[in-house]
Amino acid sequence: MSSGPGVAHRLHGPGGRRAILCMALLVALPGSAGAFDVDYEIGVAAIHSDNIALDDEAGTSDTVLAPRLRFALERQGSAATLQARGQVEYRDYLDDTFASEWRGELAGQFDWSIIPQRVSLVLEDYLSQQPVDLGVGLSPGNLQRVNVFVGGPSFHARLGDATRARLDLRAANSHAEESEDFNGDRYSAALRVQRELSPTQQASLNAVATRAEFDEAGEAADYSRVDAFVSYRHEYARGYAELDLGRSRLSPETDGSRVTATLARADLVWTPSARSRLHANARYQLADSTQDLILRQSDLSETGIPELVASTLPVNPDVYRQRRFNLDYRYRGDRFELRLRPRYRSHRYLRTALDDHEDYSGYAEFAYRARPRLTLSLQATALNREFLVTQRKDRDRVYGIQADWLWTRHLTSQIGFHRNTRDSTAPGADYAENAISVALMWRR
Repeated sequence: MSSGPGVAHRLHGPGGRRAILCMALLVALPGSAGAFDVDYEIGVAAIHSDNIALDDEAGTSDTVLAPRLRFALERQGSAATLQARGQVEYRDYLDDTFASEWRGELAGQFDWSIIPQRVSLVLEDYLSQQPVDLGVGLSPGNLQRVNVFVGGPSFHARLGDATRARLDLRAANSHAEESEDFNGDRYSAALRVQRELSPTQQASLNAVATRAEFDEAGEAADYSRVDAFVSYRHEYARGYAELDLGRSRLSPETDGSRVTATLARADLVWTPSARSRLHANARYQLADSTQDLILRQSDLSETGIPELVASTLPVNPDVYRQRRFNLDYRYRGDRFELRLRPRYRSHRYLRTALDDHEDYSGYAEFAYRARPRLTLSLQATALNREFLVTQRKDRDRVYGIQADWLWTRHLTSQIGFHRNTRDSTAPGADYAENAISVALMWRR
């Protein structure tokens, strides 16, 4: 986040106001009242870094005091469902390297059945912290708050015993505090006709029309997009497989050019036991930052992976050709947990080729309950990224170790250490950071 006066991020900014208003609306709407399953955590952390700004030379040390609140809530009712998770913290930089600031993240989804099996209303909000400059590490001076709000009605119809149709009308607003060319609105209509082939198999025809309009005229112009594809889903005793295949056509407003591309997506989930789960997905399609920001947070059942190295997603309005493969394996035993996630991504932008890049990354986490009250954990993140036009190469590594001590059923203390490094072919882009943190938390 920027440290200068007037641009330090606040939760009462435009993105934060949308998130807060959305959550208030979700609670107040008819059908949403009732019992909520709420989990929350209140705590305070102190973090000392020997290179808080991630400089390439002698770093500036600082200590951060951060009171924080984390929460997860869920409400399942006959007419409405609500899921949300998020956190908010106030960061006080004791040596004044950066201005004190609020940070917040939120993912919320609300589905209200206005007329059962006929009309429903969907509201979603996704608030996150993203880099301003992709080529700079995630220092406090290089973070911005980005918010995406999506809402609209869905209309359902039964065309027979095994055939259903659905029309989704959506309006979305995207807002970034620093990358203003990202800000804008989009409107979409999606028609889906689904056929039950068997109790475990479904197929559907899908057509999606989208109109994107940006607040400022920049490198990317307003455009219209049409996606047409067939979908197939097969459910197994221990998981499921989903396939999408079709074509996309994008028409920019400023010229008569058209871009067409194949749309191919595949998802496979396999749960070999009650303790383990494997999720693989592949993508070959046209995509953009707004779409990716939603997909990153839309599965609220997912355990989050800390993004300790610079994001590979520039916050801009340009559409890109995306190739992606992701494998995620998780195991949870009585005394230890394991998570592994290798990933490959490639972005080829339609207008701003300077941002073209691809990366290979891997994340590993291991936790072991050494004693009934003591849990030790190790985390490691590795990312190799190349910008294709400039031929810049970055090699990011983050290693961390943490110990959790359970004082009571609700009270936990933590102490951790992590090392964050980057080796880059770009002059002045290297850095190395060592940080130690202590925290005290009370969980509901």
